[in-house]
Amino acid sequence: MTLTNTAAPAATTYDYCTVDVPRGKDALYADTYRNFGWTSDGSDRTGALHRRHTLGLRRDRAVRSVELTELQQNAETALGTIDALERSRTTAASVVAYALGAIGSVLLAASVFAMQDTVAVPDLLGGLDPVTVFLVGAGGLVNWAIAPVAFQLVRAARTKRIRPAVDRQFDVVYGACEAASRRRTA
Repeated sequence: MTLTNTAAPAATTYDYCTVDVPRGKDALYADTYRNFGWTSDGSDRTGALHRRHTLGLRRDRAVRSVELTELQQNAETALGTIDALERSRTTAASVVAYALGAIGSVLLAASVFAMQDTVAVPDLLGGLDPVTVFLVGAGGLVNWAIAPVAFQLVRAARTKRIRPAVDRQFDVVYGACEAASRRRTA
């Protein structure tokens, strides 16, 4: 006589979440969340303009604990700080480049309007000699030309300045992941 086990397997319930991931950081986020018991649920989506990616995750409900949740929140905060710091280097450089471009446009427009006899020019520009007008226009073109160079220089300086802060935030993420991994295997 053969006995077979007819008991139904235990049901597994899951927690689900979605995470917005910055472009190029998919592996970092997937590895980070894996340490907290999350796995991909296959519902990954690319956001508008492909700047962000939505990562769908699930985790066995039995994995939840207060300590694990606190560690995950620490890691999420550090990942958000890393994203903000990395965006700030381009933002600061863009502000400088746009300001130089706008100043260049104003100088070039002023030189063009100063040469026009048919346009009512303010007294500030009306009495300029052609050499001065040429120099004002050249200053506008120079501003346009140096804007991309200034963008690169400011971005490089900002990157150098924020690198220690980004490294500290990565240490927070790695520390939280290590603690979560030890907590889950204990």
